[in-house]
Amino acid sequence: FPEITNWATVNEPNSLCSGGYGAGVFAPGHKSTTDHLVCGHHILQAHARSVDYFRKSGKKGHIGIVLDYKWAYPNTDSEADNRAAAYDRDNLVGFWAEPIFKT
Repeated sequence: FPEITNWATVNEPNSLCSGGYGAGVFAPGHKSTTDHLVCGHHILQAHARSVDYFRKSGKKGHIGIVLDYKWAYPNTDSEADNRAAAYDRDNLVGFWAEPIFKT
């Protein structure tokens, strides 16, 4: 596909892993309290390998991942609610974004 220059390795990995391996509402329908984290680990490894291959191949274009997140807003202006919203963002977005943007 030489005409394609913009690539995404994975679309909405949070939905894939939490829905498919946590809540069991998406395929493969697996319900677990921890397997969504294992899924995420493997998704991040696959993303890293794909980006590495793309960059070493010399292909022209851009490659990335499509992160999904339903933004958490505090219920009130209280410090506790602001902390809870920040905790949600740090743990959901941070799980995916930190390993990608840190390296």
